[in-house]
Amino acid sequence: MKKYCTVLLIIAWSVPAIAQSRFQTMLNQVAGLESYLASLKKVYSTTTNGLNTIHDLKNGSMSLNQSYFMSLKNPSSAVKNDPHIQAISDLLRQVQQVFGNAISWQQSQGLLTGDELSYMRAVYSNLLAECNKDLQELNMVLSDGGVQMTDKQRIDRIDAIYKDMQGKYSFARSFTHKAYELASERSTSKTDNKSLKTLYNLN
Repeated sequence: MKKYCTVLLIIAWSVPAIAQSRFQTMLNQVAGLESYLASLKKVYSTTTNGLNTIHDLKNGSMSLNQSYFMSLKNPSSAVKNDPHIQAISDLLRQVQQVFGNAISWQQSQGLLTGDELSYMRAVYSNLLAECNKDLQELNMVLSDGGVQMTDKQRIDRIDAIYKDMQGKYSFARSFTHKAYELASERSTSKTDNKSLKTLYNLN
């Protein structure tokens, strides 16, 4: 642009005075255009910088969001070290032990009928199936790369599974206790019948 101004000045000096006023007008116009172009460059630079800043902020925000949602898929060490996790496993073993001992004892005593023993085994099988559902859910809560949950949501779910397992253990104890009572009553009745037969010399 400066080259053009220089050329115009040379031309202006070489032409008559009347034409010089026209060239002066042209020079003023060129100077105005230079100023306008400088303003445009400044606006363009500001706009470009602003757009780049917005782009960077947007990418940074998206990166943070992605990191956050990825973190929700992996339970923290605090979740994995929740004491209720071990307690759930212990309760399952106790359910198995309570029912296993009860069924073995009933079989050895022969005080329940075949149908009653079958019913007892069916109840135990259904209870174990429900326990396995709890364990599957627990595994889902504790698995890396699984469901998206906050640590609080995971801990709340573990607490709920623990309470469910406590309920199943209480049911196992109550059910087998009633089966023991029934067998005990029959044992007593059987003993009483033997005593009566002996007392009255009945065969």
